[in-house]
Amino acid sequence: MIGPVIGGVLGQYGERIPFYAAAGLSIINFMYGVFVLPESLKKSNRRPFSWKTANPIGAMRSIKKEILAPSLIFAFVFIALAGHAMQSTWNVYGMEKFNWKADMIGYSLGFFGILMVISQGLLIGLFINKLGQKKSIMICLLIYCVSLFLFSLINQSWMAFVVMIPYALGGMATPILQSLISSKVPDNKQGLLQGGLSSIGSITAVFGPLLMTNIFAYFTSGYAPFIFSGAPFVLASVLGVIGSVFVYAALKNEKA
Repeated sequence: MIGPVIGGVLGQYGERIPFYAAAGLSIINFMYGVFVLPESLKKSNRRPFSWKTANPIGAMRSIKKEILAPSLIFAFVFIALAGHAMQSTWNVYGMEKFNWKADMIGYSLGFFGILMVISQGLLIGLFINKLGQKKSIMICLLIYCVSLFLFSLINQSWMAFVVMIPYALGGMATPILQSLISSKVPDNKQGLLQGGLSSIGSITAVFGPLLMTNIFAYFTSGYAPFIFSGAPFVLASVLGVIGSVFVYAALKNEKA
């Protein structure tokens, strides 16, 4: 919530200033982790380190027997890729479509951060308690896919802020999905699972930005058959639908 606003404000004083600030915060975070942060995992649940599992492929192989619905992992990949439409192109999308400056981009992302705090900090518990995990994730995925598609259609700045509201609600699908996957794995492999999911997310962060920014570049260039800056969000919506199909299939097979 605070980070995008800080970046947007600092960006007015130089394109490199936000990166210096980010580097400084990262150093502080590293020092805190080394010297202050305690180990949270109980000794009974700790496992010896192994290079075979210290990578996403090895981690997934190690826990594949415990995961009753491996298709949830594929869903995680597609949903993570879809998220890069927002993460990778929001700044250039805002500049191209609404003529936003760095400060406005920061404010918009700060507003989105507030919505994420409300949705994932307050509303997600209400959703799960009222509807259960399975209904909640399907509803959230539907909202997520629809809101991504709506981003591609808007043509006014205020519309972007309105669509952010359902998009933030749909964003609850990712933590619910991680919770579903986690529920299939024993306690002594939870760290392995979360590390594996984090690594998979990092891999999508390699391909997702390349995919989304190139789609944006093509559909805002003279080579495209028509100018359409919202193209990355259409693709993201399709990826979200594919991920939703994997989730639905996993839940249906589990029920059967």
